[in-house]
Amino acid sequence: MSIQADSIIKMYLAKGAEHALNLPSALLAPFRNGDVSEVQVSPVMFEPSSRVIYKSIEQDTFMRFKHTSAAETLLSQFPSLAQRFSGSGSRRDGSSGSGTGNRSSQ
Repeated sequence: MSIQADSIIKMYLAKGAEHALNLPSALLAPFRNGDVSEVQVSPVMFEPSSRVIYKSIEQDTFMRFKHTSAAETLLSQFPSLAQRFSGSGSRRDGSSGSGTGNRSSQ
C-alpha cells in the first residue's frame, strides 16, 4: 500500500506535482515534501482530501455537468448513477438544479 500511496502523493499532493490538486493548505501540509515515509500510511489517509474534492465537484462542476449530453450518455451506460445524480439536486445554498431533466445541447 505504501507504494500506491507514494505514487498518489507524488502525482497529486506533493509540492510541484504534475497534476496538483487545489486543496486547502492544511490538507496538503503532510504531503508537501512528497515523501510517503513522513506520513502515516493507512487505508483512510486520503479521505479528508477526497471529501473536499467530491464536495467541490458536486457544488460546482457536477451541477453544470448534469445538464450536458455527456452526462446523459454516462447515465445510459451506468443507470446506477442516476440516484447519485438526482440525490445532489438540493444544496445547502438553496440551489436545486433545473428540475426538468438533462439538457442535451450544451
